[in-house]
Amino acid sequence: MAPSSPEYDVVIIGSGVAGALCATRLADTDARILILEAGENSVSDVQRGQFHRVWDVAPSKSWNTPYLGLPGSNFYPSPNTSGDRTYYFEQGDTNSKDTNVFKGYYHRMLGGTTWTWRGNTPRMIPNDFRLKTMYGLADVPDWPISYDDLEHWYCEAERELGVSGDDDEWNGLHGASRSCQFPMPAIVKSYSDRLAIKALGHPEIDLGGHKYHPKLVTTPQARNSRPYDGRSACEGNSNCIPYCPTHAKYDASIHLKRALQQGVRVRSGCVVTKLVADAQNGRVTKIIFKDWKSAAPKKDRELTARLVILAAHAIESPKILLMSGLATKSGQVGCNLMDHVQSEVVALFPEPVYPFRGPQSITSIEAFRDGAFRSQHAAFRMTLGNDGWGRSGNPTVELEKLLNDSDPAKFHIGEDMKDQLVERVTRLVRFGFSTEQLPRATNRVKLSTQKDELDIPRPKIEYSVDEEYTVKALEAGHEVATKLFQKMGAKVADEESKLWIDGKLIWNTAGHPMGTCRMGVSASDSVVDSFGRCHEHPNLFLVGSSVFPTGATANPTLTIATLTLRTAQAVRSALVEADTAQAVRSDLVEA
Repeated sequence: MAPSSPEYDVVIIGSGVAGALCATRLADTDARILILEAGENSVSDVQRGQFHRVWDVAPSKSWNTPYLGLPGSNFYPSPNTSGDRTYYFEQGDTNSKDTNVFKGYYHRMLGGTTWTWRGNTPRMIPNDFRLKTMYGLADVPDWPISYDDLEHWYCEAERELGVSGDDDEWNGLHGASRSCQFPMPAIVKSYSDRLAIKALGHPEIDLGGHKYHPKLVTTPQARNSRPYDGRSACEGNSNCIPYCPTHAKYDASIHLKRALQQGVRVRSGCVVTKLVADAQNGRVTKIIFKDWKSAAPKKDRELTARLVILAAHAIESPKILLMSGLATKSGQVGCNLMDHVQSEVVALFPEPVYPFRGPQSITSIEAFRDGAFRSQHAAFRMTLGNDGWGRSGNPTVELEKLLNDSDPAKFHIGEDMKDQLVERVTRLVRFGFSTEQLPRATNRVKLSTQKDELDIPRPKIEYSVDEEYTVKALEAGHEVATKLFQKMGAKVADEESKLWIDGKLIWNTAGHPMGTCRMGVSASDSVVDSFGRCHEHPNLFLVGSSVFPTGATANPTLTIATLTLRTAQAVRSALVEADTAQAVRSDLVEA
């Protein structure tokens, strides 16, 4: 009698950009593919319209406003269900220091956090893959692959996501050569960008004893500058976060819909709790999950697959491995949690720049992403905001200031108040800067003793910002931004731009959790190989930002997509291996 066949050839856990891309790349293999997703929402235009309606009428608005009413969210808690982005984490010892609070966020829903991302897609640069070799940083691993290994796949990822960019500005940047053109021309610079570029001129900045000549370039974005892939060009709604109302910006619903059309099955409302592996050969034999939409939401259910792809993000992926007791040899599961630590300097331009027209950020400064200083402090990227003062100030905030000012001399009503508001809002400008964070074993995801409504352990986050390497970069970014605004003739708002207040660092997060299941060459110091294949479990692959050994300064989504496409090719080969092995086993049984 022949051995029983698994229910699926491939089960993908998670439906963000990594899971969705994997599904579409494997759909033409005739493999039986299932995506398991904890959240519950549609990827149709009707759902997008519903998000729009929720946003429109909300009395207070934040990055997660459209998604607060998703059904059953109490069964799959994540930072998108509360104004306090860390509320459901059990924090480690914070020592009352602001630098010991993890501020990362993500969505557990069909399409993942790409519903909310800004869409910026710079590539990593060659030295990002070899920090230890280039800068002698102790305990920081080089990637087991190079920029050249990924360059072809970067081109593929840019085509899949639909990236607009300027080839002349980006080809060869910090040694990152390009073998393909961007799929679309760059997003047109806004009026404020053009004024800033003119005012900036050709500054010279000293950093670590070296001279730099920063300039504003157009940031590559997964946003249509012309009709592409059946979607319209960007209409400039300046609403990229929390969502693009016209779908000009890429999100993973695009690939999810494509996967469904190709026969991939999707089961939402399914929270994976455990992967069961064979004690002899390490192969994953079962996926255990809870279906919270069922009449018995806490009941364990199971299914089988030839190959399993874990695409559940840098927090949930290690949590699943920890709950399963898998990939234990290296001791690295859950470790090396990173984000991009950021701050900003805000100013009033000497003349109106009329922000809020176009994407929330269009141009950036890339000069400080690499240099000899990386042996002493982190690199950083800078973006020129087209969204006023970002978190610090928008038209509503500025109006409230005018209405609530306690100084009688600053009290305004009627036309006077309108004139004051217009005069100020039209001149808002900001520089944001995001720094890389080194991997540290003490920054990690663990299992909490607290459990959610499905009796699943919550993640316990132990985290801190490196007060030498990263904080020094924030201080450098703050100094550079201030000097550049002075060069432009813009008046820096000192109170709103302070980096330190009463000894506390004023920082935020880019919402880019990375690391926790890093790639490497050996099971002794890494979880997966360069193709995302788990060292200890040959039919288990990991995709997403969890496999990053280091974080660099580039927004991670394009590199996530790049690595995913490379992994998908390896999974195709593994499917052939599995078919061959199954045939051999069947022949042996028949004999």
